Amino acid sequence: MKTRRKSKAAAAAAVEAATAASTRENSPAPAPAPLAPGAPISVAIPEDVDADILSNLLPDVDLSSPSSDVILSLYRLVVAQATESDATQRELEEARADIERKDVELDQALQDRDYAASELESTLDSVRKELEQVKQEKEELGTSCAIAGARLIDIPLQLSPVPHCRHNLHRSQRHNQCLLLRSSLSSIG
Repeated sequence: MKTRRKSKAAAAAAVEAATAASTRENSPAPAPAPLAPGAPISVAIPEDVDADILSNLLPDVDLSSPSSDVILSLYRLVVAQATESDATQRELEEARADIERKDVELDQALQDRDYAASELESTLDSVRKELEQVKQEKEELGTSCAIAGARLIDIPLQLSPVPHCRHNLHRSQRHNQCLLLRSSLSSIG
């Protein structure tokens, strides 16, 4: 037969057990005990990680049970790789910026060259026009000189000896001037 005391004790024990169980469920898991330095840790390598590649990268390390020193070395390696990756990324960005700058400089040089070529072409056109004008003037002067020479020949000689000498002198001077003019114009053209 149960007494009241035994029932109360059993009920108290049940409440205490339920409270302890709920406390264990709600409280975080206890922290694992710290490992002694150099103590190995058992690690199961998943199938998606290629153990052969890891073995090639870390030939002197037992991957299934690495020590805490090995794990710290791996942390340092990861940090060094990240730093190196950042430096490489910066160098790549600088190289791209340098390429863009040189591309802009090249475009500017091409534009400058095109502008200079255009300027030279317009200068050449103006020199050609000027040359054509000089040639035309030369032809006009040659024609004028020929007409003047023909007129000089057609002028009748006067009877007086003095004017006749003067006339011949003028004719000779004009003829020489025409010859000089023709020779200078032919050297231009």
